[in-house]
Amino acid sequence: LTSAQNELNEKFTTPIDFDSVLKTLNEEKEVVDNNIKKYREEVQTISTKQEETNAKLLSLTKEKGDLVSKYAQEHQEATIEFNKEKSELVSRANAINQEIIRLKSIKDICPTCGQKIPGAVKPDTTQQENEYKLLQDKIKVVELDIVEDRKAYQEVLDKVNSKYDATIQTTQNLVTSYSQEKRTLESSVATNQTRLDELTRKIVETTSNKEMYNSNKQKLLDTIKTLTKNLEEIS
Repeated sequence: LTSAQNELNEKFTTPIDFDSVLKTLNEEKEVVDNNIKKYREEVQTISTKQEETNAKLLSLTKEKGDLVSKYAQEHQEATIEFNKEKSELVSRANAINQEIIRLKSIKDICPTCGQKIPGAVKPDTTQQENEYKLLQDKIKVVELDIVEDRKAYQEVLDKVNSKYDATIQTTQNLVTSYSQEKRTLESSVATNQTRLDELTRKIVETTSNKEMYNSNKQKLLDTIKTLTKNLEEIS
């Protein structure tokens, strides 16, 4: 009996306030649980914004790409036509120039004696030379057209870039910002989830310790009661 009473005094004189500990743990668990719910809702909100902004970015990029492709094709087709026209003009001009050279090589004066060759007539190349000059002028016009078309193409590209690039960059920055914010929130969810798991474990452990403490105390009290009763009966 004395041994049981001593054990009771040693282990249970100063009671352990399990209820207070459990109250504190459960209060923190509720806070952490609410934090997780809040962060997950924020993650969902950011994810929705990120998806919408990504869709906008893709749309802007495609829109710009379509315009650039359209103008590039138009420029390429125009360049092909200009080069074709120039090639034809150059070919005709070269042919006429060769004809002028041939005609001018015909002599009506004998190179040896210096006398006029009977029946020989030096051809007049005025018409060919005028035609050759006209073709050269046309070639210069086509070359100017090529330069102007290239300039116009660059100007339209600059306008497209000016219209889209800033907006695309701003939208891309927003997507990046959402990604960073989402990662931060997901990290907060993970941190709080780790804390929630730890609190849950502590609550289970403390509850188990409380039940064991109360059970051991009750067993000891029952033992003391039984021993006391037995002593009283013996006396």
